[in-house]
Amino acid sequence: MTPRLKFLSVGLAISLAYSIYDYIDRNKKEETVVASKEPTRRPRTAGASKQRAIDLKKRIEQNKNEEEDKIEAVAINPTLVVGPSLSDDMGSSNMFIQRMLDGSYSVVPQVHLGYVTVKDTARAHIAAMTHPEANGKRFILAERNMWLTEMNEMLNKNGYTKAPTRKAPNFLIKLMGFFNKEAAVIAGFVGKTKYTNSENAKNILNFNFESVEGAVVDTAKQMEDLGLIVK
Repeated sequence: MTPRLKFLSVGLAISLAYSIYDYIDRNKKEETVVASKEPTRRPRTAGASKQRAIDLKKRIEQNKNEEEDKIEAVAINPTLVVGPSLSDDMGSSNMFIQRMLDGSYSVVPQVHLGYVTVKDTARAHIAAMTHPEANGKRFILAERNMWLTEMNEMLNKNGYTKAPTRKAPNFLIKLMGFFNKEAAVIAGFVGKTKYTNSENAKNILNFNFESVEGAVVDTAKQMEDLGLIVK
């Protein structure tokens, strides 16, 4: 039994004993009854003591419930997640790689993004759930930030030469955004350098990111195996 519950038990026992004594004392028969005598009033101490015990019990139970029901929250914000899939569904982030290799683009939009591997994203979720200092923190995940042209250069270097490296004029992508939903999604990002800060993941979770280059190439290989692209 915890000290708090022991204290509560003693308090309740004292209160109960005092209440029984008070009840017997008030209800015992008296030999002489004086009509003009005011009725004996119940001492206020018994009721007050009982109420204090009840209030104490409520506070202890409330504190106990607050400790048991306390919710800890962590925010994980990955950037563009790349890497092979465990199924035939390659995911929406990997579509950037597919579009660069399936002939959808003859030129590459000037878009600057953060990249993180799917394995690191999974590892970060586990680390955030188990690390004692993660509660209440936000963790942005990015191994690096780079232009799409840099990603395509990685693909070219590994034999996927269909990935374009010639940059598309920014105004052209913005104009296409009026007629093409996919272009509309990236139209607001073209020409803008964006950097993401992953210091929380590195400093609090002691997280070491793996290189995204291997994940990009492995994703292309899986797409090739699935017949989604031709090398």
